Amino acid sequence: MYNSGLPDEMRALTDISFEVFRGEFVVFKGPSGSGKTTLLAQIGCMSRPTSGKITVGQRDVAKLPERFLTEIRRSTFGFIFQQFNLIKGITVLENVMLPLYPLTIPYSEIKERANKVLEQLNIIHKKDFKTKQLSGGEQQRVAIARALINNPEIILADEPTAHLDTKLSTDLIEIIHNLNQQGKTVIIASHDPLIYDSPYVMKTVEMRDGLLKEVVIR
Repeated sequence: MYNSGLPDEMRALTDISFEVFRGEFVVFKGPSGSGKTTLLAQIGCMSRPTSGKITVGQRDVAKLPERFLTEIRRSTFGFIFQQFNLIKGITVLENVMLPLYPLTIPYSEIKERANKVLEQLNIIHKKDFKTKQLSGGEQQRVAIARALINNPEIILADEPTAHLDTKLSTDLIEIIHNLNQQGKTVIIASHDPLIYDSPYVMKTVEMRDGLLKEVVIR
């Protein structure tokens, strides 16, 4: 619920109930305004529902204090944002290292982890470039590397192909599929048929106007 109790109160999600199992590749499918991004944000503990519960593992996270949510976000989730959200004035390597800076991990270990994920995504040769010098596809790989730096159990992606052409979108799907094959649970919000029609997707959650219309298991 947005603006609860005010004249412009709006219910973003209504009667949503479903499960995502460990290791699944799930897509929230629907047009803009269907509630996909809101649902993704609530699963990732970036916003709270006004009613109901969200269980991550065995824990209802909907009403936990913010200090606990911060730790859950950092240890459980890797976020890939639609706008990449990279800091343009620093290097690729520094962008990827950022999520680990609040932790008591030695700088050398943070740097080693960052180099490892950049190498995994075939973008290590750009590690000393500023992100503003990269193409859209390269920026997307850096954003994925940053999402992986904390070795998350669950990867959440919001419209990850929105700024990519067909070739780069296909490459991205392959990268995410490989991560899923390595045991990562993947949840993507997208209205791109390249994603929701992909043979790699195990479950499609179709949404419209904040309602869950259909869950298709493949």
